[in-house]
Amino acid sequence: ETGGHEKPLLLVLGGSLGAVQINNLIYDNIDWLCENFTVVHQTGKADIDRFTGLKSSHDGYYPYPFF
Repeated sequence: ETGGHEKPLLLVLGGSLGAVQINNLIYDNIDWLCENFTVVHQTGKADIDRFTGLKSSHDGYYPYPFF
């Protein structure tokens, strides 16, 4: 069961000081990414609020502060 998502899974790991560039890249490309992938994104504690808002407007996007 894919939960209704037939797209490939993209797992994005970061969540530390080096994650700023990764998180900015995800944020800037979220539309394209969600069109092509189911995105599971470890944002880190500092950025989770910024990305939680994207969840409601982007089907298949799942942000988490840490795994």
